[in-house]
Amino acid sequence: AKYEAGEWDLHEMQDTIVKRYVSGPGGGDWYDTQMKPVFDVDVYAQPFPHQQGYEIYQGKNHSRLLLLRLEDLNRVGQKVFSDFLNLKDFELVRANVGEQKEYSDLYRDFKKIPLPAAYLEKMYSSRYARQFYTDAEINGFYQKWVAGQD
Repeated sequence: AKYEAGEWDLHEMQDTIVKRYVSGPGGGDWYDTQMKPVFDVDVYAQPFPHQQGYEIYQGKNHSRLLLLRLEDLNRVGQKVFSDFLNLKDFELVRANVGEQKEYSDLYRDFKKIPLPAAYLEKMYSSRYARQFYTDAEINGFYQKWVAGQD
Protein backbone atom coordinates (compact mmCIF):
# COMPACT_ATOMS: atom_id res chain seq x y z
CA ALA A 1 0.00 0.00 0.00
CA LYS A 2 2.86 2.41 0.83
CA TYR A 3 4.48 1.62 -2.51
CA GLU A 4 1.25 2.22 -4.44
CA ALA A 5 0.71 5.49 -2.58
CA GLY A 6 4.20 6.67 -3.55
CA GLU A 7 5.35 6.68 0.10
CA TRP A 8 7.92 3.95 -0.46
CA ASP A 9 10.17 3.12 -3.36
CA LEU A 10 11.57 -0.30 -4.19
CA HIS A 11 14.90 0.44 -2.53
CA GLU A 12 13.23 1.42 0.76
CA MET A 13 11.15 -1.73 0.60
CA GLN A 14 14.23 -3.87 0.00
CA ASP A 15 16.14 -2.10 2.78
CA THR A 16 13.35 -2.83 5.27
CA ILE A 17 13.23 -6.50 4.34
CA VAL A 18 17.01 -6.94 4.32
CA LYS A 19 17.46 -5.22 7.70
CA ARG A 20 14.91 -7.58 9.22
CA TYR A 21 16.81 -10.65 8.06
CA VAL A 22 20.37 -9.37 8.54
CA SER A 23 19.66 -8.40 12.14
CA GLY A 24 17.53 -11.45 12.85
CA PRO A 25 18.31 -15.15 13.04
CA GLY A 26 20.18 -16.82 10.20
CA GLY A 27 18.53 -18.48 7.23
CA GLY A 28 17.14 -21.85 8.19
CA ASP A 29 17.06 -21.27 11.95
CA TRP A 30 13.29 -21.72 11.70
CA TYR A 31 13.85 -25.44 11.24
CA ASP A 32 15.31 -26.00 14.71
CA THR A 33 12.55 -23.99 16.39
CA GLN A 34 9.51 -24.93 14.27
CA MET A 35 10.02 -28.34 12.66
CA LYS A 36 12.49 -30.34 14.73
CA PRO A 37 10.38 -30.24 17.92
CA VAL A 38 7.35 -31.55 15.99
CA PHE A 39 8.97 -34.27 13.89
CA ASP A 40 11.99 -35.05 16.09
CA VAL A 41 14.15 -35.30 12.97
CA ASP A 42 17.60 -33.77 12.60
CA VAL A 43 17.91 -32.93 8.89
CA TYR A 44 21.49 -31.81 9.49
CA ALA A 45 22.63 -35.20 10.80
CA GLN A 46 23.36 -36.60 7.34
CA PRO A 47 24.31 -35.10 3.97
CA PHE A 48 21.42 -33.99 1.78
CA PRO A 49 21.19 -35.65 -1.67
CA HIS A 50 21.55 -32.52 -3.81
CA GLN A 51 21.15 -34.31 -7.14
CA GLN A 52 17.97 -36.00 -5.96
CA GLY A 53 16.58 -32.70 -4.66
CA TYR A 54 14.61 -34.20 -1.80
CA GLU A 55 14.85 -36.52 1.16
CA ILE A 56 12.34 -38.36 3.32
CA TYR A 57 13.39 -38.45 6.95
CA GLN A 58 12.13 -40.94 9.51
CA GLY A 59 11.44 -39.55 12.95
CA LYS A 60 10.57 -41.17 16.21
CA ASN A 61 7.05 -42.45 16.75
CA HIS A 62 6.67 -43.25 13.02
CA SER A 63 6.72 -39.63 11.92
CA ARG A 64 7.99 -38.86 8.42
CA LEU A 65 9.17 -35.58 7.02
CA LEU A 66 9.50 -34.83 3.32
CA LEU A 67 12.00 -32.11 2.56
CA LEU A 68 11.86 -31.02 -1.09
CA ARG A 69 13.86 -28.09 -2.42
CA LEU A 70 11.60 -25.62 -4.18
CA GLU A 71 14.05 -25.47 -7.08
CA ASP A 72 13.40 -29.17 -7.71
CA LEU A 73 9.61 -29.07 -7.37
CA ASN A 74 8.83 -29.10 -11.10
CA ARG A 75 11.47 -31.76 -11.79
CA VAL A 76 10.56 -34.34 -9.12
CA GLY A 77 7.56 -33.02 -7.17
CA GLN A 78 4.79 -34.98 -8.86
CA LYS A 79 6.46 -38.36 -8.29
CA VAL A 80 7.81 -37.54 -4.83
CA PHE A 81 4.47 -36.36 -3.46
CA SER A 82 2.67 -39.28 -5.06
CA ASP A 83 5.09 -41.75 -3.48
CA PHE A 84 5.26 -39.99 -0.10
CA LEU A 85 1.48 -39.73 0.23
CA ASN A 86 0.87 -43.10 -1.44
CA LEU A 87 -1.55 -41.54 -3.92
CA LYS A 88 -1.68 -43.02 -7.40
CA ASP A 89 -3.53 -40.16 -9.12
CA PHE A 90 -1.76 -37.25 -7.45
CA GLU A 91 -1.40 -34.19 -9.67
CA LEU A 92 0.81 -31.23 -8.84
CA VAL A 93 -0.95 -27.98 -9.76
CA ARG A 94 0.74 -24.60 -9.97
CA ALA A 95 -0.90 -22.14 -7.59
CA ASN A 96 0.10 -19.00 -5.72
CA VAL A 97 2.40 -17.96 -8.58
CA GLY A 98 3.79 -14.46 -7.99
CA GLU A 99 3.82 -13.58 -11.68
CA GLN A 100 0.05 -14.17 -11.79
CA LYS A 101 -0.84 -12.01 -8.78
CA GLU A 102 -2.12 -8.45 -8.83
CA TYR A 103 1.28 -7.36 -7.52
CA SER A 104 3.16 -9.08 -10.37
CA ASP A 105 4.64 -5.83 -11.72
CA LEU A 106 5.97 -4.91 -8.27
CA TYR A 107 7.34 -8.43 -7.85
CA ARG A 108 9.11 -8.30 -11.22
CA ASP A 109 10.60 -4.87 -10.52
CA PHE A 110 11.67 -5.84 -7.01
CA LYS A 111 13.63 -8.82 -8.34
CA LYS A 112 15.61 -6.51 -10.65
CA ILE A 113 17.24 -4.67 -7.74
CA PRO A 114 20.52 -6.29 -6.68
CA LEU A 115 20.54 -7.54 -3.09
CA PRO A 116 23.29 -6.30 -0.75
CA ALA A 117 26.34 -8.56 -0.60
CA ALA A 118 26.25 -8.63 3.24
CA TYR A 119 22.73 -10.00 3.18
CA LEU A 120 23.58 -12.62 0.56
CA GLU A 121 26.71 -13.66 2.43
CA LYS A 122 24.76 -14.14 5.66
CA MET A 123 22.04 -16.18 3.99
CA TYR A 124 24.34 -18.31 1.82
CA SER A 125 26.86 -19.02 4.58
CA SER A 126 24.11 -20.27 6.88
CA ARG A 127 23.97 -23.83 8.09
CA TYR A 128 20.74 -24.24 6.14
CA ALA A 129 22.17 -23.11 2.79
CA ARG A 130 25.32 -25.18 3.24
CA GLN A 131 23.29 -28.29 4.03
CA PHE A 132 20.83 -28.19 1.15
CA TYR A 133 22.84 -26.60 -1.66
CA THR A 134 26.21 -27.28 -3.25
CA ASP A 135 28.90 -24.61 -3.42
CA ALA A 136 28.22 -24.25 -7.16
CA GLU A 137 24.47 -23.78 -6.58
CA ILE A 138 25.10 -21.20 -3.86
CA ASN A 139 27.51 -19.33 -6.10
CA GLY A 140 24.93 -19.30 -8.89
CA PHE A 141 22.24 -17.96 -6.56
CA TYR A 142 24.64 -15.36 -5.21
CA GLN A 143 25.60 -14.15 -8.68
CA LYS A 144 21.96 -13.96 -9.74
CA TRP A 145 20.89 -11.87 -6.75
CA VAL A 146 23.93 -9.63 -6.45
CA ALA A 147 23.45 -8.59 -10.09
CA GLY A 148 19.64 -8.39 -9.96
CA GLN A 149 17.38 -10.50 -12.13
CA ASP A 150 15.93 -9.57 -15.49
